[in-house]
Amino acid sequence: MPFAPPTLWQGRLLVGGGDGRICCLAATTGRCLWQFQAAPAERRIFWFGHLISTWPIVGGVVVQDGVAYAVAGLAKENGIHAYALDAKSGKVIWEKDDAGAGGQAGPGGGLASIGQVAAGAGKLWLCSSSSVPGSFDLKSGQWQPAAGGVYGCEIGVIDGKWTVHGGRRLTETQDTLTKPLSGTGLAGCSVDGQPAGIPVTDAGTSLPAWDQELAIMPPKAAWGALTALPLAKLMDWFPQRAAQLASKPPASGPKPKPSEWAEHKLWATETIVPVAFALAKDQLVVAYLAEKRAKLSGFSRTDGAKAWTIDLPEQPVMNRLAIDRDGRTIVALCDGSVVCVGR
Repeated sequence: MPFAPPTLWQGRLLVGGGDGRICCLAATTGRCLWQFQAAPAERRIFWFGHLISTWPIVGGVVVQDGVAYAVAGLAKENGIHAYALDAKSGKVIWEKDDAGAGGQAGPGGGLASIGQVAAGAGKLWLCSSSSVPGSFDLKSGQWQPAAGGVYGCEIGVIDGKWTVHGGRRLTETQDTLTKPLSGTGLAGCSVDGQPAGIPVTDAGTSLPAWDQELAIMPPKAAWGALTALPLAKLMDWFPQRAAQLASKPPASGPKPKPSEWAEHKLWATETIVPVAFALAKDQLVVAYLAEKRAKLSGFSRTDGAKAWTIDLPEQPVMNRLAIDRDGRTIVALCDGSVVCVGR
């Protein structure tokens, strides 16, 4: 049982499993090219109705420069194990098994693995129950412990300078789509760890979507408008907001609120319940709920005009939408089916 979608790289699919193994498959045939047991032992636990390894591959596999990175484990009390593997052969480049509570001590203690992993700024980042996401150096595997309180399973690195992390918990199911659990907002953090905890949303539906020109920001609640702004404006906003919080640190009162993005926006969609979205070359493609119906729409990147809309036969799965190299949109649905929509 994988927790994250597979990674496609040079005709190969790399999958991290709930059984603590990493598998590399030929993308066209499904033939297993190599397999690696990341879990240190064959041991199982019950986890929300599933029998999984004590050290599952929660965050999937990230490939960069021909190296596959993954983290096995959940709670830091059992230890977590991070690996860098040659993506073609599965050969171990480095391994770190001392990032949990039983290993090296450090500020904030060891790392947990509670969600996705992402590569950026020379590090492998993972969601660890903290306001500063944990990280491993891509070349050496040296790890950095974390401290804080943001808890969520989403993480990304924007322009190699800022991480955005938090959002929904790994254990949340589709029925929390419009009523996410408390404490599920997204927060920003500089890649050097300071400052941390810059509020981005109150209740995370998913990470922003971005490329070199545009950033699509989710609503600050579970429903609202998706807002488009120039990526440069977002990258200016992070240090400005950090400076504001540093000059006026919150006292014992309410925590700082995230931005509404109004002063930076290029355009915004109508009010929807966004379920998954992604940027294409000419459009923003969104799977969402509106008027109690599941829909898929394309919005123009230039002005946000709705270019097309189709009804989906079933509710889309949270954050399970992709756009392939030919511009086709692939959406996973809650009944187990997959829809592919052409240009």
